[in-house]
Amino acid sequence: MSNKHNANKHKGRHIFRFNSKKNGNGTIGCGIKVESFLEYCYACIFECDPNIISFASQPETMHSEIGDDEKLKGKTPDFLVKYANGSSEYIEVHWSKKVDKKYRDKVERFSNYSASQGQSKIRIVTELRLTPLIRVNYQLIADCMAQELSFSIEDCELPEHITLNELIEILSNYTDTHIEEAYYLIAFGYYEFDMSSLLQCDTALKKVS
Repeated sequence: MSNKHNANKHKGRHIFRFNSKKNGNGTIGCGIKVESFLEYCYACIFECDPNIISFASQPETMHSEIGDDEKLKGKTPDFLVKYANGSSEYIEVHWSKKVDKKYRDKVERFSNYSASQGQSKIRIVTELRLTPLIRVNYQLIADCMAQELSFSIEDCELPEHITLNELIEILSNYTDTHIEEAYYLIAFGYYEFDMSSLLQCDTALKKVS
C-alpha cells in the first residue's frame, strides 16, 4: 500500500469538492475531493448514512504482482468506508455499462490481494441504485451536514409528522438560519422522507424513532 493518492493528478477529469464531517478528524469544513459526478453522489450518500462513521476518497494505492505477466500492477480504490459496527471496506465506483467480466475479475483479484494483506476487501457500486431524484436529494441534504444547529432540539416541540415548509416556519422562532437548519435536521437523520420524490416545501417529513 502506498500513500494517499492525489485526486488532482488525473488530468482531464472533473474534480468535485465539498465539505465533510466524516472525512479527516470530523471538524466542520474538512474538504474532500472526488474524481467524477458519480463518486460525488456516493460521497453525499456516505455523508448522510448514520451507519458510516468516516470515509476517505482515493485512500491508497495497492501494488501486487497479479495476472499472467506477473508485472507489478497498481489499483487505487475510490473510497475507504468505515462503519459504526467496526467493519470497513473499499468502494469502487463505476458506471454499469463499463462493468464487464474483465473489470470485475480485475477488482476481485485486487480485493483478494487486499484481504490477504489484512486489509479491507473491495466492493463495486454503480449508478443503478440511484435514480436522478435520489441523487439530487442526497446532494441537497449532504450539503447541510457541515452545518451546526444554533439551538437545542430539546428546547422546541417538533411534531412527528410535518412538511418541510412547516418545519422551516417553526424553526424561524428559534433561529435566523431556519432554512439551513431545517435541511440539517433531515441530513442529521432527525427527520426522513420518501427519497423517490424530490425534496420540496410540501414534502412530508416523519420523525425518525
